[in-house]
Amino acid sequence: METKIVHNYSPEAPHIYLGSQVCYKTSLDPDTWQWTGSALENAPPATGENNIAAANADFTDWVVIANYVGFKYWLADGSEYEITEYGVSPPADALTEKPVQYKPPKTVFTSLEFLDKFTESEQLAVVEATMTNAAVKLWYDRLLAASFLDLADIRIPDGLNALVSAGLLEASRVAEIMTPEVQN
Repeated sequence: METKIVHNYSPEAPHIYLGSQVCYKTSLDPDTWQWTGSALENAPPATGENNIAAANADFTDWVVIANYVGFKYWLADGSEYEITEYGVSPPADALTEKPVQYKPPKTVFTSLEFLDKFTESEQLAVVEATMTNAAVKLWYDRLLAASFLDLADIRIPDGLNALVSAGLLEASRVAEIMTPEVQN
C-alpha cells in the first residue's frame, strides 16, 4: 500500500504546526490521499527557540512565527505581562525579572510619625519641659500644629538642638532622629 507523510496544522488561527501523520490513498478513489485534519504536504521549516511553524494565510506553505506563549515579562515601571498568543513577541524593552523599584528615603512625616522617632522617656521629658520652658513649648506646639514635617526644614534640627541644650535629648539622638527612613 502506498503511503505519504503530511504535516498537520491547527484549524484555529494562527494554524500552528501540530505534527505529521501517515496517509493512504482511499479505496474508493486510488488517486486521492486520505488524512485527518488540516495538513500540508510539504514539511514545515526548522524553527529555533521561541519560534513555531504555522500555515500561511492561503494554506499553501509554512511560515515561522514567534512562540512566546506563557512567557512572563515586566516593563521598567514594574507592570507584569504574560504572552497568551502565538505570533506575539515581547517588546524590546521587556525585562525577564521584576525590576526593583527604587523608593527614595522618607523625609516627610506627620507630627505623630515624627514624635514616634523619640523614645517614650524623651517624649515625656519634652512634655514636662513644655510646662516651664517657653522655647520648648513653642517648638512642641508648632510640631503638633504642623500638617507635616520635612527633615530638610532647618527648623527641625534647630529645634532638636534646642532640646539638647535644654538637657532633654542626647546629642547623638539628633542624628538618629534626622535620619530619613528607608521605604519598603
